[in-house]
This record gives sequence, C-alpha cells and structure tokens, in this order.
Amino acid sequence: MSLERSDHFLVRFNGKNYSAWAFQFQIFVREKELWGHIDGTIVAPDRTDKEKFAKWEVKDAQIMS
Repeated sequence: MSLERSDHFLVRFNGKNYSAWAFQFQIFVREKELWGHIDGTIVAPDRTDKEKFAKWEVKDAQIMS
C-alpha cells in the first residue's frame, strides 16, 4: 500500500468547505488503512521491537505526507 501521485481529492479545502473536505479526507485515509494513526487507535509500538516500530513509522510518515 502506498500513497501514489494519482491519488487526489475531488474537494480542495478553501477555508469555507471544511465539512466536505474533512469527510473526503477521512474516506481517503481510511482507504489507505491509516485512520488509526489520526484517531489514536493505532499507537506506536515499543521502540525496542525494531521491526514493528519500523513498519509503524512508515505508515505514520505516509499520513504526514
């Protein structure tokens, strides 16, 4: 799963359309299986588990980008 440049939003945030933009954004992020990073249900694993932490970190970076 990766965020590709072909992924785009139909609703662009313009400062006046937050509800429509937020709804579309949530659907987009859920589709990418990243919503848990935003709502806090997916928490970072302990850094001592390097493999799990590395996978979590990649997904976290995807949502930030």
